[in-house]
Amino acid sequence: DDATGDEQTTPTDDQWIREGRHQGTRYRFDRAGNLVERRDGERDLRLVWDANQRLVESHAGDKITRYGYDPLGRRLFKETEGQRTSFYWDGDALLGETTAAVAAETEQAAESSPDTTREYLYYPETFEPLALIEGGDAPAVYHYHNDPNGCPTRLTDARGEVKWAASYTAWGGIAELYVDEVTQPIRLQGQYADTETGLYYNRYRYFDAEAGQFVSADPLGLAAGSNVYEFAVNAAGWIDPLGLNCSSDAAKLRKAMEEAGELTPQFKNAAHHIVMSNSKNSRMKKLRDLFKKHGISINDADNGIFLPKGSKYAIGTNLPAHSKIHTNAYKEAVYDRLKNKKSEKGIRQALSDIKNDIILGNFP
Repeated sequence: DDATGDEQTTPTDDQWIREGRHQGTRYRFDRAGNLVERRDGERDLRLVWDANQRLVESHAGDKITRYGYDPLGRRLFKETEGQRTSFYWDGDALLGETTAAVAAETEQAAESSPDTTREYLYYPETFEPLALIEGGDAPAVYHYHNDPNGCPTRLTDARGEVKWAASYTAWGGIAELYVDEVTQPIRLQGQYADTETGLYYNRYRYFDAEAGQFVSADPLGLAAGSNVYEFAVNAAGWIDPLGLNCSSDAAKLRKAMEEAGELTPQFKNAAHHIVMSNSKNSRMKKLRDLFKKHGISINDADNGIFLPKGSKYAIGTNLPAHSKIHTNAYKEAVYDRLKNKKSEKGIRQALSDIKNDIILGNFP
């Protein structure tokens, strides 16, 4: 058994498999850390992954669903039982989807029109849903009503009538569905519920709300923390719209800043790493190596600044939204300021200068 008492075995005959049981459900993972089978007594699920650790096929009983992705790893479609749902993106945010019958020939598929068309709108610079626009023969606009963490609890039409309503478990699973007149797949910010698997697509990974864990390891590896399946510290006060966990570092940075005497702003804020803690950007990696060379923790208070979580919280300040600051221009500017520093003192002074410029609205 592991530390939590869950049963685990690791056979090593012809392949590496990790097995475990959690609250009556049995899980099996492959050697890459991907969930390949889940059995709960009601529905057996089998998953197939490609060499890039992306889910490409699911088997739920006799139902087979296939998935496809673009070069950036964003899901482009899922296809099951003669229906294909295609997804459209604005950066990392899901912009819309269409569903149409899969034609036998490519030419016919190109000519077929979608049966349903849906568009999602979000609050500025966030993944928090604002509205759902349905096209087709009966176009309609629905408005989201969300919990403080951005998770939808109700969907209302133009007349204010509730068309969808639900309550949630601790990790975003549906506890009770009160009204279900409109299909509403959005869950925690950045998550899309797949009915065929019971999993939530979360940009880079898939999330199991029943277990409160992702079903594959974090692409960031151990840089994401010791638990590579963790969603966040909790789902009430944290979000992970990309499926890339940096919440443990953010919590450590916040604590360090508070202990150093930094005043926590009144607006809804995030603890931002000036040199980013888990970014795959080559410049950020080089700066993290520079920090290590001079004995500076990535979660050092000098490497932090409190920023508004979104643009709507930045009103009355010169501060950029935390959701908006991680641009290539920002990373390049930070790198240029720090790359030639030869001492711990020089690095800390440069971090202080960057922080002051951000506060004044002059960076990057």
